[in-house]
Amino acid sequence: MNVFKTLNTYINKIIALVISLCVASIAGIILCEITLRNLFGMSMGIVVDIIRLIFMWMVFLGVVYLFKSHMLIKFEFFESKVSGKFKVVLFFVNRLVCLVLFIVMVISGKDLYEFVSIQYFSSFKLSLFWLYAPVPVSGILMIIGCIEELLSQTIELTAAKNCAIKEGGLK
Repeated sequence: MNVFKTLNTYINKIIALVISLCVASIAGIILCEITLRNLFGMSMGIVVDIIRLIFMWMVFLGVVYLFKSHMLIKFEFFESKVSGKFKVVLFFVNRLVCLVLFIVMVISGKDLYEFVSIQYFSSFKLSLFWLYAPVPVSGILMIIGCIEELLSQTIELTAAKNCAIKEGGLK
């Protein structure tokens, strides 16, 4: 259990750093492109493809970061109105549905590989695989986060149940 929690913590720190580098890279590349275009009348055709590649990684890693940080949009209004066992059931249903979605992302990304691995960016010789790779990669990272949350909640519930049994047995 602690292994998953520690792994998730490190993954989230690395993802935050990579996202920051992506934002800085996009800003720097656009600044260079604008400078070259306005001062020297030159334009680099490769810029659009590079920015598209960086943007895809940034977006999908951003979703992973938000999921693991519990900052994605969720049904807080609905969750705040329920309590007790129904809230626990709602949590497990939510995470199991998420887990299925993340598995679909990984499988779809794997299936997409066959089509995009032989195609290349129009401006440079890099496989389009790298443009679509964030889909299965983010799916795998979110599966790890989801499993950690499910295990954590299960252990917490088991500990609470054992504590209640002990307290009930002492009375």
